[in-house]
Amino acid sequence: MESKYWMDLLYCRNMLFEGRAHSDVVSVLNEMMGRLEEMPVASTKAIAEYCIPKAIVLMDESNFLGAGRVLNLLHNLPFDSAAPFDIDYFLGIELGSFLDFYEASRFSRGIVLYVCKVLADNYECLENRFVRKA
Repeated sequence: MESKYWMDLLYCRNMLFEGRAHSDVVSVLNEMMGRLEEMPVASTKAIAEYCIPKAIVLMDESNFLGAGRVLNLLHNLPFDSAAPFDIDYFLGIELGSFLDFYEASRFSRGIVLYVCKVLADNYECLENRFVRKA
């Protein structure tokens, strides 16, 4: 079963990509922010705490595409500590795709640097593969 965080992110992202953002999206994101203390994956929690407020600011500016791209980046992070996380895929494909559209958000560069910092603080490369730091 998928996590409620993941389902909420997909809902909000899809609404934003369809240009149908309304107060419901903001309330779902604010509710998610209130539940982040329960997030079992520290790196995902830190990135979500940084990115969700930026997505809300972009929505306030009517930049629904930019806000949707921020949420799209988040939805591929691990939401359960037992779930596998393909960091190679995330860095190569998801982060690369986010960078392809960096002009969609004035926060893109800062988000990329922050995401890379948090992942570097929480993962290490052992024997040519990434593992979560203990």
